[in-house]
Amino acid sequence: MTESDFNADLRRYLQDAREALLWKLDGLSEYDVRRPLVPTGTNLLGLVKHVTGVEMGYFGDTFGRPRSAGARSRTCPCPTSRTARSTCTWTST
Repeated sequence: MTESDFNADLRRYLQDAREALLWKLDGLSEYDVRRPLVPTGTNLLGLVKHVTGVEMGYFGDTFGRPRSAGARSRTCPCPTSRTARSTCTWTST
């Protein structure tokens, strides 16, 4: 497999995963997107922010695409990070 094939496969996989996540949210009210669904307080919007931050951080570093100069990095508000929310970051513009 050539590098271009690998990159195309990776991009297709990520795009399919993004589309599936958005499909799950399609048609929900803002209340439903923000409503905590489990005792830890995780909500669907927090999940989207978490996935976005992980993609930006990991793939940005891996493929040499740094975050934009205006982006701010904060500790992830979602409780899905295993180490007391300290390793997950998300970027907000």
